[in-house]
Amino acid sequence: MRILRIVVAVLVWLLAFVLLVLAVVLSLTVVLLPVGVAVGYLSLRLFRFGLRCTAPRAKDVQKALRKTGRQWRRRTRKALRDAGATR
Repeated sequence: MRILRIVVAVLVWLLAFVLLVLAVVLSLTVVLLPVGVAVGYLSLRLFRFGLRCTAPRAKDVQKALRKTGRQWRRRTRKALRDAGATR
């Protein structure tokens, strides 16, 4: 599922880049300046959407933190047990 999200993000970034270039070209003419600004705004929103697609979801981050926390607790308990046994 993560690979699919990355592929979607790359495609969205390509579309956003093309729209950004189009916005720059449209903004060069005074008559089409409002259209160029609107297209530029749309391209920036698409860049942001692509970035959100590549960032890990909150649920995945919480799951990883719980797993890491469990591992640290187990290691700590084991280390304390081992330290107590040698004294």
